[in-house]
Amino acid sequence: MEFHYYITYFIALRAGFAPGDAYVIAYASQYTDDNTTVYRINKGGPGEYSNYISQTSNILKPQKELMTVYPAFHFMPGTVGEISGDCARRRDGKLHLMNTIPDSINSRQLLQAALDSHDPYRIGIATHMYADTFAHQNFVGFEESFNGMKGLFEGIVPDIGHADAGHQPDKMSLSWEDRRLVQSHSKIDNRERFLEAARCIYQGYADYLHVLPDSGKLTAQIAKATGKREDGKKARIDRYKKLIVAVLFNTIKRPGSKRRSIVSAWRSLTPAERIPCPGARRNMYGKGATKRAAGTGSRRP
Repeated sequence: MEFHYYITYFIALRAGFAPGDAYVIAYASQYTDDNTTVYRINKGGPGEYSNYISQTSNILKPQKELMTVYPAFHFMPGTVGEISGDCARRRDGKLHLMNTIPDSINSRQLLQAALDSHDPYRIGIATHMYADTFAHQNFVGFEESFNGMKGLFEGIVPDIGHADAGHQPDKMSLSWEDRRLVQSHSKIDNRERFLEAARCIYQGYADYLHVLPDSGKLTAQIAKATGKREDGKKARIDRYKKLIVAVLFNTIKRPGSKRRSIVSAWRSLTPAERIPCPGARRNMYGKGATKRAAGTGSRRP
């Protein structure tokens, strides 16, 4: 939630997306992890349909089901050229044609296609996938010995995605060791990975909106909000919220923004945009969010 919602929200605002679109992008990005339940609409009636899940809470689902979820949304494989050039990082020298490569050609193409669709929901989903190429690099999105880490606990857990590493790859400020990699690459600094993801996403958003990015300043702001490694998640989220508020009220400038009074800025937002928490599992297609997204006009000229 730290990156996929709060930091994505901040990046979208800083790049110049209108508040309503930035909110939808962030919510869709986070909802990619929360979308675990299949709902059947108008069951038994004409036009019955069901949603497509983008995450599963059960990693022991049949391999066929996992293949429709994990590689597409969380472990986007790189190209053959990118993967073949990456094998030297492993102690065993192995490579895998489904290996997740950060900022891969495939992930960039999908993110660009989403941006070209001008659909903030699709942009948010693609942003999640793209960010995960940094966090989940060197793992594949199904059960495969390539993911395995030697150890008593790891031997019990199925080698699916980063299950052997637990939640370590997804923790914003964690440093950990990937024992599959050669010594020069085995020490992992998640802060570096996430800051690079933020810089690349911001660059992509800025290019789409035709604005001149200030990537160094953005990453410095996120790094400061992330704080010390020992800071708790709640403290970090509080700082991310302050960054979002600062952009909404133009304390932090964004491309093309004009300073408005705090009162007028606040009144222009829907209740959903006032830094909500997606953990409440509100309907991301709710009337307020959809209305704002449809009328904000932060589209490519």
